[in-house]
Amino acid sequence: MLVFLAALAAAPAAANPCDEALNRFDYPAALGIAREQIARNDRDAPAWVCLARGLYETGRFAESLVALKRTDALPMNATTRVLADNWYGVTLRRLDRRAEAWDRLQAALDLARREGNRAGLATALHNTAGLLYDAGQAIPALDHYRQSLAINPDAAERSASLNNMGLIEADRGNPVAAEGLLQAAIALNRQHGHFHHLGKHLMNLGNLRRGERRFDEAEALIREGAAWVEQADDRYWIAVSHRLAAWLAMDRGRTLQAVKLLERAARDYALAGTPMEEVATRAEMARLRPATGAE
Repeated sequence: MLVFLAALAAAPAAANPCDEALNRFDYPAALGIAREQIARNDRDAPAWVCLARGLYETGRFAESLVALKRTDALPMNATTRVLADNWYGVTLRRLDRRAEAWDRLQAALDLARREGNRAGLATALHNTAGLLYDAGQAIPALDHYRQSLAINPDAAERSASLNNMGLIEADRGNPVAAEGLLQAAIALNRQHGHFHHLGKHLMNLGNLRRGERRFDEAEALIREGAAWVEQADDRYWIAVSHRLAAWLAMDRGRTLQAVKLLERAARDYALAGTPMEEVATRAEMARLRPATGAE
C-alpha cells in the first residue's frame, strides 16, 4: 500500500500575514491570524481559505471542509476562487468524496485556464493527477504531474509532484525510477527548508526501502520523517508514521510491536477524520492479533 501526498494549493502571489505563516509552516500562527481576520470580518473569503488550509495541513480535514463551505456564499476574485476550489478538491479527496473532489478540481482547472492563472493551473493539474491515480489511471496521472512540473512556480508543490510520481513508479514495479524521483523531492525540500514535506517524503522513501528489505535504512528514514511531521503537528501524517513503522515491525517478525503501532495509527486516523484509513488499519490489526495471543 502506498502513501500519497495529496497536494499543496499554491499561496496567492500577494501573501497576507496568514499566507506568510503557512508558507513558513507555522500552522499555529496561521490559524490564529486567520481567526483574528475572521473575527474582524466574517466575510473575508481569503481568511476562510487560509483557515481551511491550516486545518488541512494539521490533519483536521472535516474542520477544513467546514471552513471552505463558508466561502461558497462570499464574494471573491478569480484567484481566490481557484485557490478555494483546489483546497476543496484535496480536502474532499481525503474525506473519500472523490466525485465531489473531481468536480471542484475541474472547476479550478477551467477557471485557471480562462484567467491565465499559471500557479493555480499547476496546482489543479497536480491535484487532478492524484484523483486519476486513485482511479487506476497511472499514465494520465503521470502526464498531469509532468504538465504541472513544467509550469509550477512553487518549489514545495514541485517536490510533491516528484514524490507522487515516485510512488506511482514504485507501484508500477520501477524501483530505480521511483528512488530517483523521491530523492529529487527530498533534495528540493532540504534545499528550501520545507520540513513538513521533507518528513512525508522521507517516510515514503523509507517505505520503499522496507519493500527492498533494507530494514535499518527504512527505520532511520521513517523515524526522521516522523520527527518532522510531529513538528508540524499533522495528525494524518503522524498516523501514517505509526502505520509505516508497524509494517516495518511486521516484516521483522515483531508482531506485538506492530499491533501497538497500528492501534496508535488507527486512533490518529480517527482524530484526522479519515475513516477509510482507520478501517483499513483496524483490519490489519485484527489479522495480527491472533498471532499475539491477544483477545
